[in-house]
Amino acid sequence: MLIDGAHIPILGFSTYKMDNAQAYAGVIAALEAGRHIDSATWYKNEAFVSRAIQDFLTKNALLCSAVFYTMKLKLSSGYASALAQRMWAGLH
Repeated sequence: MLIDGAHIPILGFSTYKMDNAQAYAGVIAALEAGRHIDSATWYKNEAFVSRAIQDFLTKNALLCSAVFYTMKLKLSSGYASALAQRMWAGLH
């Protein structure tokens, strides 16, 4: 349970080894069934994952708080903070 009382779903949809089109379509389908998406910077499809989340939220008139988006960041990459900011900005 999170500090606000929300519960992250136990299972999340992973976008590992998906090309951009697969990631987009898969995220849309997964969001229709649940609300937890998992990704990582080294999957190299985060822009399409973020776009799918944004499109789903817009289509269904939902706030970004309706989706749990877990993303693994390599802190040694030096750009984890900037990437997280870009991702967050893209969802608003």
